[in-house]
Amino acid sequence: MIRMDDLQKKEGFNLNHLVIVKNDLISFEKTLEEQRNLLFEDMFQVENKNKNLIFDIGWYGETENLEGNFILHLIQDYNWDSPLMKLITKDLYVLEFYIESTMNFMKK
Repeated sequence: MIRMDDLQKKEGFNLNHLVIVKNDLISFEKTLEEQRNLLFEDMFQVENKNKNLIFDIGWYGETENLEGNFILHLIQDYNWDSPLMKLITKDLYVLEFYIESTMNFMKK
């Protein structure tokens, strides 16, 4: 099982066949308002090269007034036009659940 603590690693970290490519995730212990300057499109990306899977997370929308959402994509074979999964949320608790669930799916 992958825990959020595992995701605090730096880029290049290999975790059960998953390689962290980009890791600028925000804290789940602070509010979005406290972290609005850390919200951008390219926040987090993990690859499973054995399965040709990419898990990508970004913030899409305005940061000034927090009019936007986190969008999570699960991509296979670099087909960004037709993701296996696309999840959208603004809630940090839901975001954490989506991340843990997707990461555990990817490592199977």
